[in-house]
Amino acid sequence: TLFVLLLVLLLSGSLLPASYLAQVQGYRSMQTAPIGLIVALPQLVLGSVVALFLYQRWVDARLVFALGLALIALACLAGSRLTADWIWEEFAVAQALQAIGQPMAVVSMLFLMTSVVQPEEGPYLSGTINALRAFGSLVGAASGSGYAAQEGHQLPMLNAVRVPEGVDDARVRIELLNRFGI
Repeated sequence: TLFVLLLVLLLSGSLLPASYLAQVQGYRSMQTAPIGLIVALPQLVLGSVVALFLYQRWVDARLVFALGLALIALACLAGSRLTADWIWEEFAVAQALQAIGQPMAVVSMLFLMTSVVQPEEGPYLSGTINALRAFGSLVGAASGSGYAAQEGHQLPMLNAVRVPEGVDDARVRIELLNRFGI
């Protein structure tokens, strides 16, 4: 259950700032992309670095896990000072802390879980972890999507439409809404 709760928390670290910027500042998907990229891009490298680090004899995975959770908590604390004036740059520190804390917490947790498993139990544990990962991601997306838009104002596909420069944005979106229901 801790693994699922951690995944829900980590997903909200990117989903809630993006939803806030869409609602309060009127940002579109392309404008909120830097927030997701601040968290996602470093993890391409940091996950492997943390894994290599954990295989050093002098490293205690429990301490790496605790440090990762502490960084995630600091990210939440940094985001708690939110005001109506925040734009995506104000979220950068919190997102950077998330980017470093997430692989430290998740990889060390998986390291601790798998270090006591016999080789013949590996496929069962892998299936269990992947099922929990999928469940945690779904719960995180479902719980966070309620903050994205008020009931009756949810048009997720319409927000993904990019209208070229010089074209009447409102008219195109109204036509798409009326014609295709998006």
